[in-house]
Amino acid sequence: MKPLALAALLAVTVASPAFAADGGVGRILTYTRSNIDGSLPETIHQYRPTPDRVLVNKRVEPCTNAALVTGEIDPASGEARRLVAGRLNRQGGQDAFGDIVLDPASRRLDLTMRLPQGEIRLSTTVPDRPWMLYDFDLADLNSLLPARADRRADFSFGMALLWPEGDPSKALSYPGRLDARFVGEETWQGRKALRFAVGGPAFKGGDGGQLWLDAEGGYILEARWSRPNHPGYDDFRLTLNDNRPGGDDAWTALMLSHWQGCPAPG
Repeated sequence: MKPLALAALLAVTVASPAFAADGGVGRILTYTRSNIDGSLPETIHQYRPTPDRVLVNKRVEPCTNAALVTGEIDPASGEARRLVAGRLNRQGGQDAFGDIVLDPASRRLDLTMRLPQGEIRLSTTVPDRPWMLYDFDLADLNSLLPARADRRADFSFGMALLWPEGDPSKALSYPGRLDARFVGEETWQGRKALRFAVGGPAFKGGDGGQLWLDAEGGYILEARWSRPNHPGYDDFRLTLNDNRPGGDDAWTALMLSHWQGCPAPG
């Protein structure tokens, strides 16, 4: 299983209404995350049940290990106060095995992972505000961007990264700031979109790539960035497939669908 993420490709392309002024609370967004060329696709489901909570499910194939990551968001700052890593269980809930907690005063991130081989504790500092965890597949950005009064305004985020390969002591790092500069209006798959050029210290050479936001709702339509956010990938692409009305019952049904018809666990 890939760290913090495995999932099944269930995306369905559906034209959907834009987010309301509440920033999309109560809606479920479905994306495909892959390399820019479309290889290694995973399905990413994002659900924001309340203004201060975000749920993210990552799956590749039905009946296999899948991730369920939850976030506690400060609606005022847009920052995640706590992210909890876990696996999707057969009841549609989360079996948690680790978390990342922000100390807003010191800007320190503390990671605790409870693994079979023992507990891992790491820390790093995120000086730029607000911060995002790149591994969270832009769900934290989607919690803040729809609420912006000026959808065309440039913006920046501090990018933290969890990279569970190589030196374990360096698995949690702070590559730097992500900067997004408004380029212009475009049409994206028949929708009115706002395109941003993304760069900054978080990317090698300062060139990150492109980001498209829904012009009315402000949520992410597509990102094509040079830096991968999980081991095994060459770069990063996130593409919207579906934006639908949600609710807790709809989210639970979606989570349970991953295990539908699967053999009983051995």
